[in-house]
Amino acid sequence: MKLILLLSCLSLLLATVARANDEYSQLTRHVVDELTLPSINKFAEALPGLASATEAYCADSTLSRHLEYVREFHSVMDAWQAAQIYTFGPVVRKGRYSRIHFWPGRSGATARYLRKTLKKKPMELTDAIEIGKKSVAIHSLVAYESFMFGKSEVDPYICRVGVAIARFQTSMIETILDEWEGTHGFRQEILSPLPDGIVYRSSKDSANDIMAAFFGGLENITRLKLRRPLGKSIESAKPRRFENWRSGRSKRNIDINLRALETLYNSTFGLGALLRRRGGAVIDDQIRNKLTRAIDRLKTIPGPLHVTIEDPQVWNELDRLHRGIVKLQKIISGEAAPKLGLVIGFNSLDGD
Repeated sequence: MKLILLLSCLSLLLATVARANDEYSQLTRHVVDELTLPSINKFAEALPGLASATEAYCADSTLSRHLEYVREFHSVMDAWQAAQIYTFGPVVRKGRYSRIHFWPGRSGATARYLRKTLKKKPMELTDAIEIGKKSVAIHSLVAYESFMFGKSEVDPYICRVGVAIARFQTSMIETILDEWEGTHGFRQEILSPLPDGIVYRSSKDSANDIMAAFFGGLENITRLKLRRPLGKSIESAKPRRFENWRSGRSKRNIDINLRALETLYNSTFGLGALLRRRGGAVIDDQIRNKLTRAIDRLKTIPGPLHVTIEDPQVWNELDRLHRGIVKLQKIISGEAAPKLGLVIGFNSLDGD
């Protein structure tokens, strides 16, 4: 009788583990195929337009062509901000995350490096391959923005550097997509983990990376995109620490991040759906409400943030937004993750 009871308990345990693995696998497949890869592909599709529009402006610096490369830059950055939250796989290997968007850097040190590097106008920086061999400070999209925005006219040499950056970025994203696909690509690695796998040995490992990306996306907003420029008071605020302040899209970036994170959480087979299946309906409602509240609060805050932050009311609203998202993070790490059987763990961007 005891043996039968033991076997029954073991069978139930194995069935529970199998069901959990199936749920983790479903989550991962959904996030990879329906969210991550489409967002990276959209980013890849936007980059050639930036290269061609910048090249056209270099050849004929008219107002209409200036407006065209500005539009293309915003299209690229919109796509990147949506893809930015998926901090796993080829996009974070070999330092590529920073090579795409080197921010935040040490502003003073970066500015000095750029001045020193550009002083003699080295021609290799106008070549897409050669500029890719240089520091991330000079070939990321942040460098492109610093070169091509905030000036009435762009120096012809700098303009050609801008073209080289856009072409390098186009080439690098193609490499990233190549590493995702194929029999031995990262997609196969994350969707079909092996017991002796280097990165993933179970579908739970894959799901942990998704949870870390979700939490890390919120952390990126609170710690870097809000608290860093806000400071502890309006007197200590540093407007030029806002992300992409030169192109005036700091608020737009946060909005896209939040909406992408909301999709990751709220989608049919996302983290929220899994949480409800695990009996966490109350926690799920709290998370959904706080995500919605953050997005709605941001809508009411006027931009561009590096200008409007000087208004005490705007500073206070941004501070409230920050505190609201921090509370959301605490619910996720303290209640949602344990309920899901997942851990926040190490994020690929920790220490950047």
